Amino acid sequence: FGFVPPFHNRNLIVGQAVEPVNELVDFGFQYGRVRIGIFLICRQDAINIFNDWFLLLLLEITSVLSGILMIYLAISIGQLFANKRGLMAFIAYCVLSIILIIVSELTSGQLIDNNLSWDLLPLSIIENLIEGIIFYLATHYLLKNKINIQ
Repeated sequence: FGFVPPFHNRNLIVGQAVEPVNELVDFGFQYGRVRIGIFLICRQDAINIFNDWFLLLLLEITSVLSGILMIYLAISIGQLFANKRGLMAFIAYCVLSIILIIVSELTSGQLIDNNLSWDLLPLSIIENLIEGIIFYLATHYLLKNKINIQ
């Protein structure tokens, strides 16, 4: 069948079905009154799946932007040194990554539960936005006040 979208635990057996929605609705037509309940469960699943995938897409976008800003900050930190600027930028990136991992684990504690939880998506999006803002402000400060760009 290929990709099976995630269903929420609050749905009954129908919510855990791997059959396409059309087959479920056909099943509803065969059994009369069951049709409305199955349609509503499938519709609710479709809405929930859309919301979850939208949050996942937003998380990916904020993660990419935050990562780009972190690389830009590391390059800016590397430019503060007189010699071996590329090496210093690489070391700055490694240090920023380690600090970011430690702070991320302390704030969200995702190592406790090794499963991807859909409930953590909004928290992760906010975390990435805050990181991106910090990286941008630090880069802006360095470029404006510390690095001579002429």
